[in-house]
Amino acid sequence: MKIFNKNIVIIKWVIWAIIVLVIILVIGYCLLVIGYWMAHRKKPVIHVAAATIPTVEVEHLKYQVFPKIVEGYGQTASPNSVTIKPQFTGVIESILFKAGGHVKAGQPLFILKSINSTQQIEYPKSILNSVEQSYVRLKKQYELNKAGVSEIDLIQAKSQYEQALVAYNLLKAQNTVMSPIDGVISSVKSDLAMGDIVNAGQLLATITKNINNKSVLLKYTLPSQYANQLKPGQKVIFTPSYSHDHILHTYNASVSYISPDVDAKSSSVTLRAYFIDNFTDKNKVLPNVFGKIKQVIDPNYKALAVKQYLVQTDAKGFFIYVFKDHKVLKKYFKPLLVLKSGLIPIASGLESGDLVIITNPSSLSPNEKINLKV
Repeated sequence: MKIFNKNIVIIKWVIWAIIVLVIILVIGYCLLVIGYWMAHRKKPVIHVAAATIPTVEVEHLKYQVFPKIVEGYGQTASPNSVTIKPQFTGVIESILFKAGGHVKAGQPLFILKSINSTQQIEYPKSILNSVEQSYVRLKKQYELNKAGVSEIDLIQAKSQYEQALVAYNLLKAQNTVMSPIDGVISSVKSDLAMGDIVNAGQLLATITKNINNKSVLLKYTLPSQYANQLKPGQKVIFTPSYSHDHILHTYNASVSYISPDVDAKSSSVTLRAYFIDNFTDKNKVLPNVFGKIKQVIDPNYKALAVKQYLVQTDAKGFFIYVFKDHKVLKKYFKPLLVLKSGLIPIASGLESGDLVIITNPSSLSPNEKINLKV
């Protein structure tokens, strides 16, 4: 009986082993079939579009003739000007003029209140008020009843009042800054306003007598690198930073003086120019006005020039794209001032005949392949 049971167990294990083996064979067969299919299936064809090479237009870089201009900053001046400065430190109580306006000799310009003499002027003022009231009271009484008031008392009261008035006016006059000459207020300290504290000797305003194109000069400096190109008679255009009528004006001038020395600290040359345009009441430049100058140092300067819209910049400087060997070549250059025509003269870095790319240069990249439009 035991032998029979033992045989049954063995038969069961054999059956399970056969089942497992069949499963493994089936799985192995399936894997072989899948591998064969994967190895022999047709792969889809992916069509990759060929890269499009951009086509560009170019123009030859060439020499052009235009005025060569250098820029700087200058200030107008006049030998017919006087400066207005207070004699003591005080607070501005009143400003009695307008910039660019005409004033007469002796005309009050400022009323100042001395910081240290407030009590000094208040005491004479109180005395004046007291004697004035006494004089007015006696005068009324004398007019109503001459017998009741002594004429001598009335005369003495009047004398005291007049003396107090003179003393007060003299002290008050010390607080008034007046114009010493007939002229025009040609400049005023910037942002000057009532309530400001000004110091003794501080420049508050400038008055100029007989303003015209002969009495006002232009003083300015230019870099010493242009010293050999500066000549008397060269044209100068002056644009003031400030105008009394708040309209932007430009004035033509001519170089009248060139310093023979170069300022070692600033490496600059000092120049003066006189104005050519006649001044009018509505169009004149006042002394002590800062502004921008442009001087034509060569009216027929010849140089390479490129259109402004073709120029690009990066951290290294100015550059343009040039066509060379069917590639984009990036060329840096040193520019001069932009002209009104939209051209930028070239100081160095480019060559005559360079093929400047004019078709959307900002969309290109250095060394990019390109074709030339025929």
